[in-house]
Amino acid sequence: MSQPRIAVLSSYVFGFHLNVPRLPVVGESLLGTNLHPEHGGKGSNQAVAAARLGARVRQAVAVGQDILGEYAARFWQDEGVETPVLVRVPGRPTGGFCVMITPGEQNYTVVDPGANEELSPADLERFEPAIADSALLLAQLELAVETVEAGFALARRHGVRTVLTPGPYKPLPPSLLRLTDVIVPNAVEARYIAGLPADAPLSPAALAEKLVALGPDTVIITQGAQGAFVRSGGDAFHVPAFPVREVDPTGAGDSFLAGVAVSLAEGRSLREAVWRGCACGALNVQAFGVIAGLPTRAQLEAFLSSQGEQQA
Repeated sequence: MSQPRIAVLSSYVFGFHLNVPRLPVVGESLLGTNLHPEHGGKGSNQAVAAARLGARVRQAVAVGQDILGEYAARFWQDEGVETPVLVRVPGRPTGGFCVMITPGEQNYTVVDPGANEELSPADLERFEPAIADSALLLAQLELAVETVEAGFALARRHGVRTVLTPGPYKPLPPSLLRLTDVIVPNAVEARYIAGLPADAPLSPAALAEKLVALGPDTVIITQGAQGAFVRSGGDAFHVPAFPVREVDPTGAGDSFLAGVAVSLAEGRSLREAVWRGCACGALNVQAFGVIAGLPTRAQLEAFLSSQGEQQA
């Protein structure tokens, strides 16, 4: 099997994970434990995860003219992620984040996109050869929406399949949804995209139908410990999650997405790709911190082998 090729409209943030006994109230200084600095950003996480799974990954990304931007560049080099478009933005910091994790293993994340929002459609002119040479183009919403749309338009021009993770949620123009081949929201994001409140009592199947009507031909609704619901063409199915002990759920969605993307780029069926994505998510949640939990190809294959025959 030839090495799969994936392009990423990427994002990067550097920040901290912190365990807290509960969320603080207004004005309170609350003591936490296990402060853990880490590379992050949905785009960077997905790029690194896909590279660890064996893909050739090229990304376009913007960082600040600061030490964190230099730190990011060294990190990608070490992980084997190519960055043919690395924009160093004056006057904007490299993006940052903070994750608070409560005893119930719920995570609360705050992100400052910083320089990420400065990656522009004009920057993507230099990224077009990488897009054209890839099986898939991945994007998320830590970038300017117009940049994502411009990248997806280039991908469509070259017959490259587009995959959108619509988080952190922003209102999406209909034109972007029509350029999206595969959309991978969680249940709340799916409701927002469909124009519904976060608690609207709609089944995953009904939500997926609403999203397909907006343009994407494939909808994968992630459901955490319940797995994922998939709607593609006339086919609809649920893939269960692997039962594992969760240590930290942060980043499981990015690991899942990378597993799906690499599998699709290898020519695997959608059902198998989502099954392998669920395995990547299961491996990720067993480690504290996102990067520590992103599995290698060897770890993924060993885990799947330990699970017996494919159940998806």
